[in-house]
Amino acid sequence: MNRDVASQAEAEAGTNNEKAITPLRMAQAIGELAPGIGLDTLSNVLIVDPGFDENTPGWGVTAFANLTTAVAAAPAGHTVYVNGVTVEPGAIEIPASVHVHVLENSRVTTDAGSTLAAITLANDTANFSAAGQNSSGNLASGAAAGNGNGGNLNEASGVYAGTGNGGYTNVASGGYAGTGNGGYGNLASGPSAGTGNGGYTNVASGRYSGNGNGGNLNDASGSYSGNGNGGYGNKASVDFAGNGNGGNLNEASGYYAGNGNGGNENEASGAYAGNGNGGNGNDASGDYAGNGNGGYANVASGYYAGNGNGGNLNEASGNYSGNGNGGSTNVASGFAAGNGNGGSTNVASGFAAGNGNGGYQNDATGDYSGTVSGSRRAKMTHYGTKGSSDSADLDFPSIVDDEFAIRARGGLRVVTAIDGSGNPSATHKMTDMLYQMPVVAVAILPAANTAAGSMAATSDGGTAGIPALMYSNGSAWVVAAE
Repeated sequence: MNRDVASQAEAEAGTNNEKAITPLRMAQAIGELAPGIGLDTLSNVLIVDPGFDENTPGWGVTAFANLTTAVAAAPAGHTVYVNGVTVEPGAIEIPASVHVHVLENSRVTTDAGSTLAAITLANDTANFSAAGQNSSGNLASGAAAGNGNGGNLNEASGVYAGTGNGGYTNVASGGYAGTGNGGYGNLASGPSAGTGNGGYTNVASGRYSGNGNGGNLNDASGSYSGNGNGGYGNKASVDFAGNGNGGNLNEASGYYAGNGNGGNENEASGAYAGNGNGGNGNDASGDYAGNGNGGYANVASGYYAGNGNGGNLNEASGNYSGNGNGGSTNVASGFAAGNGNGGSTNVASGFAAGNGNGGYQNDATGDYSGTVSGSRRAKMTHYGTKGSSDSADLDFPSIVDDEFAIRARGGLRVVTAIDGSGNPSATHKMTDMLYQMPVVAVAILPAANTAAGSMAATSDGGTAGIPALMYSNGSAWVVAAE
């Protein structure tokens, strides 16, 4: 538990049980309360204070005015405490056998610089720690660990770990780990992990993981994982995963997965999967799958599947499937199937099937089937069929494999010439085309069981003498158009 350090008067009084007492304070208190017992009687401890001189008990043995002479005289296994600001004659090398701790509001300097310029370590096992300036209750217990200036109850317990200036209850417990300036309750517990400046209760527990500046309750627990600046409750929980700046409750749980900047409750759980910037509740759960920027509750669960920017409740669940930008509740569940931009409630479930841009309630369920952009309730269920339907709120189904089906209640118009202003000068409609087809009487139509898809025209049954186009469905002749 980290505590404030008692003053000499508090140490002598012995009435405050809430504060810690340093070896120096203990020695001073003992010297005042029990004459003859003081610095010269300390065991395994040396004290450096620039106010000490040859009149100080233990001078040259346990009491020194600078760190240079104390380190030179310290036996192996001893701890040297530095109290106050010392000025050293040159750089100091601290051997591995001695632990040097710079107390709060204390500093080791040379004529030319600061603590870092004054001290070098003999090797990685050398012990040096510092509590920092103007601080309260900070602890630097790791080898070569340190706390920055100011702050309260910060802890640097990992080897070469450190906490920045200011801050409150920040902990750097991983080797080479660190927390930035300021902040509250941040934890850098992974080896070489770190949290940025400011922020609140962010955790970097994975190896080489990190959280950016600010933010709250962000967690980077995967090795090499990270969360960007700001944000709330974001998680990068597997190796190499990450979330961008800002955002809320986003999670990158797939290997090498990530979510872009901002967004809310997006999840990238597939390996190499990702969601773009912004968006809400999007899910990239298939390996290499992704959702574009923005959008709401879109799901890319197929291998290499994806949904474009924006959109709502779209699903790309087939491997290599996809939905374009925008759109709502479109489903691409077939292998390599897709729906174009926009549209609503379209389904592409056949192998390599697809629906064009826009449209409503179209189904491309047959393999290699598809519907034309802007169609309504076209149902292409047969192999290789293509369909285009008008605005009628009725299903328009395919009837045979590999057909091109068109529902156009206003007719089919072909313009073959225009005038100088671009106006049609030669137009042909489907009824004109019927006049050119072979005409037979109903009585001599081929047998009713003619192969499905066969076509003919009849001289009766039409309107105003126009033949009726007939097609066979394999068991009967049906009027197709007039």
